[in-house]
Amino acid sequence: MKTNRVMTYSGILLPFLLFPLVTCSPLKARTPWEKVYECDEGKPFLVEISQRDESVMLTISGKWYYLPKVPSASGVKYSDGNNTFWSKGESATIELGQKIVYRNCRPKP
Repeated sequence: MKTNRVMTYSGILLPFLLFPLVTCSPLKARTPWEKVYECDEGKPFLVEISQRDESVMLTISGKWYYLPKVPSASGVKYSDGNNTFWSKGESATIELGQKIVYRNCRPKP
């Protein structure tokens, strides 16, 4: 019974334990669920989309933001109520602290 708990906890915690290793490397997409974006401001950020498309993890300037998917009238939107990643087609916008900080973001080839 204890083995099942350990396996369950490690399955939940493993992505969070490995995340520091990901953020130490240069921004570069590694899986089909990852995209590196560049914006008008010239700063890149990494978007990791969950396999079921129910959340994203943003890596921006060494900080990460976990955002669950929320309803959107148009495009796809992920938000924790304070920070938002919204994309429509190939264009995306980032709000941090409910203020737009990145506009016209596009995935890097």
